[in-house]
Amino acid sequence: MGNDFRELIKGKEKQELKREFPPFFVFEESGDFIAGTVSNPREIETEYGIQKLVTVTTREGEAYTVGLTAQLAPLYNMNGREVVVVYRGLEKLKGKGRYIKRFEIYV
Repeated sequence: MGNDFRELIKGKEKQELKREFPPFFVFEESGDFIAGTVSNPREIETEYGIQKLVTVTTREGEAYTVGLTAQLAPLYNMNGREVVVVYRGLEKLKGKGRYIKRFEIYV
């Protein structure tokens, strides 16, 4: 097959690619937050194992996917509830060189 795709697409309609799920909300700095209604709890398989996710839709109608850490796990069972999730920053684990993200959930 040649390098020129133009002949192959003649007369065909361009199909827009749509995301299956909303973009991820990224908590970067302490104080970052998302507020909205939780929906669509789901699991996906990643190279690291099963990852639980939910969608949070703001009052303005913007939807975001939120990956659930151990602290955010309660969101998985809050389908239909309005929440505020606040990122409180990294905390060093005692006796280890690792850090975990700390969150607060308000219902």
